[in-house]
Amino acid sequence: MLLPGSRLIEEVFTLDRGIRSLVGTQLDDIGFVSDLQAVVSVLNGASPADTARIHEMSRKRLEGLVTGAETKGREGVFKLRDDPRPAFDMIRTLLIGRVTEEVFRVRYQARIEGHGLRWDDHRAKRSEIDYTIGGGIPELDINVKNASEPFRIVEKLGFDPKDCVPLGIYKLLQARKTATARKQPFLFAYLIDWGASVKVQAAGRKTMSPEEITAAEVLLKASAPGQRRAQDVTIKAMVTRAETELLKIANVDADFMVVGWRKAFDILIDKFEERAPALTLPRAGWQGELGIFLQVSKELTPWQDVLGLLENKEFAEIGKRVAAGTL
Repeated sequence: MLLPGSRLIEEVFTLDRGIRSLVGTQLDDIGFVSDLQAVVSVLNGASPADTARIHEMSRKRLEGLVTGAETKGREGVFKLRDDPRPAFDMIRTLLIGRVTEEVFRVRYQARIEGHGLRWDDHRAKRSEIDYTIGGGIPELDINVKNASEPFRIVEKLGFDPKDCVPLGIYKLLQARKTATARKQPFLFAYLIDWGASVKVQAAGRKTMSPEEITAAEVLLKASAPGQRRAQDVTIKAMVTRAETELLKIANVDADFMVVGWRKAFDILIDKFEERAPALTLPRAGWQGELGIFLQVSKELTPWQDVLGLLENKEFAEIGKRVAAGTL
């Protein structure tokens, strides 16, 4: 049995301090966070029987977790998802996504509402719809995306990486299903801001201690019930802490470009062999979700064109263009 203060035990204490510092008590009711707190209590000398009762677990299970902490450190308490990419990639992906969603909201919510339209925020639901702009039937569903790193694999297919943006096929199929069920148009809105991801990640890290960075990595990769809520709370805490600086980084001169679900779906069907590098280039060291890519210059439409239609309450026209695959 390792003594308190050893490297593995300190790893567990560090994780507990980092979580408390980053998100406070917001995740105390999630099982794997409660498990960690119970282990730390016992390692600090609390009664195993009393601790097990407080955290509503069997003493046998608690003792197993404590043994795991003593022999494996935090890995003995937390089960993390296998991820072929570096741990902080999850933070980068979720962080730049949330910052981009905030940029879209900050830029356009007040303007939209100023024209008597409704702005609904669905992000807490973790669905394919981030925002709905309402003004009658049909309304407009929007999924906000960020293109912040050139899609270099497309060079092997003869395309310019800075003229291409990726779209996960599962996202496209979800959008198709939602648009069909709701009978209203669905757009993907891209902020094309090359280099923003690296800058946002660096700015976010500057506001976090090493313990908090470790905590964020674990919370975002935890494989257990409650993991999605842990991710949402963690990313929200990071954005809130550095919001002014993060929005400044992403709030560049570039504006959003959009594509309707039907147009993207038609591209998938008509040009699958050309646009799905994960299948077209199976030996290219591809990692990530199965997706296609879209050409910005030829296949995306400036958001301002759609905004003009919204401000004139031409929802039917937007719906018509999305359904026809021209937007």
